Amino acid sequence: MKRGLFPTTRKAVMVALAWCLGMTASADESNDPQQQADPLLVLRSAVEQGQYQHAYAVAQQQLLAYEGDPAFDFYYGFSAAQTGHYQEALFVFERLISAYPDVIRYRLELARAHFYLDNLDGAEREFRRALDSQPPERVVSTVEQFLNRIERRREQNQPQWQAGVSISAGYDSNINAATDEDRIQLLDGQLTAILSEDQRASDSGFYQLRGHAQYLYPLSQRSGIDVRFGASRKDNGLNNDYDLNSAYADVGWRVMRGSHSFGVSGQYRQYHLGGESYQDEIGAEGEWLTAFSERWAWTTTAGLKQQNNQRNSALNLLQGELEFGVNYSHQRFMQQLRGSIRTDIGDDDSLARDSFSASWSFQYAISRQAQWYGMALYQHQQYQNPLSDKNVFAPGVTREEDLTQFALGYSRQLLPTMSMFFQLSLVESSSNVEVYEYQRSLFETGIALSF
Repeated sequence: MKRGLFPTTRKAVMVALAWCLGMTASADESNDPQQQADPLLVLRSAVEQGQYQHAYAVAQQQLLAYEGDPAFDFYYGFSAAQTGHYQEALFVFERLISAYPDVIRYRLELARAHFYLDNLDGAEREFRRALDSQPPERVVSTVEQFLNRIERRREQNQPQWQAGVSISAGYDSNINAATDEDRIQLLDGQLTAILSEDQRASDSGFYQLRGHAQYLYPLSQRSGIDVRFGASRKDNGLNNDYDLNSAYADVGWRVMRGSHSFGVSGQYRQYHLGGESYQDEIGAEGEWLTAFSERWAWTTTAGLKQQNNQRNSALNLLQGELEFGVNYSHQRFMQQLRGSIRTDIGDDDSLARDSFSASWSFQYAISRQAQWYGMALYQHQQYQNPLSDKNVFAPGVTREEDLTQFALGYSRQLLPTMSMFFQLSLVESSSNVEVYEYQRSLFETGIALSF
């Protein structure tokens, strides 16, 4: 009997223990402040702590009771967007913006929902309306990043044309890139040569016409064909001897893989000087770009070009070039650093050169309508062979030249398709052969149209 009593007693104790534990659990739950709190506070707390799945679940449970309450709708729509329920978020923020059109946060979240649903037109429309409300600078920066992403996504999905033309006028202090000296020492100073006006620097006013077009044809979301062509004409008022016409055409293919972008292209250039054919070039180029972050990228470019000159066979050269660069972009500021080496190969090596150059360029957007831009360039070049012993300026001397250039420009949008610009450029070329030294300054202002 005693052995039969023990199991019964143990069972009773276990039942009592289970009942006590259940009572304890019930008491704990009834004292949980989160369960007793306002559901809106629970929802808000979950969102602020980044518990978006929990927030979305709470919102779903409270829809019948709170839907239409602006505080509830905001946290419901936000948690829906954060958990990938963009269609629900879109519906919620459309309702909020209809009732409160001046609340920028509601409009930004509506734009974001459009973006992730791939409704790019709707996203751009709402983002630009938000910008019209003049939000804080950090909000402007975020919106501009989304607008850039919208443009990149559009470019990936459909063919695009863009084109532009410009007309400008200005002043060029040295249209023939000649020395401004009127006398040159010859034969180590034994003789002095007086240069004619045609041999010295000539200044002139000018007008210039430019036109360009680009066609992008996507083969997939990660690759595409890029076709570019354009032409320009610079007409000097002094005379026609140094009027310069040029035309170009490029066809390339580009593919993106992760943070890398690869491209190859074929290029053609043609130049007319003084109304007559001067030089044409045909070449190929390959580029590799690696993005280290949203701000920094590294580029490597290698190219080979055949140059044919119709006036001087010594300029018929095969040119090879290797360039390295770093790109930086942050908010309204962009800059590029470049370094390159180049060598010439030709049947007649008298004008073949080896050169090195380094450059820095930048763009800074003062506002959505205006920007400054500029560049600085240094180039050193050395000719591969000395001048002929019969050369009267520097017999037997191997030419070495250093060129520096500085440019600064400003552009401002006047209309959606029209802008004005002005730019100033200063060039100085020094040489160990005096006759090849020169300075040049150029000022230009004009109107540009884009299509």
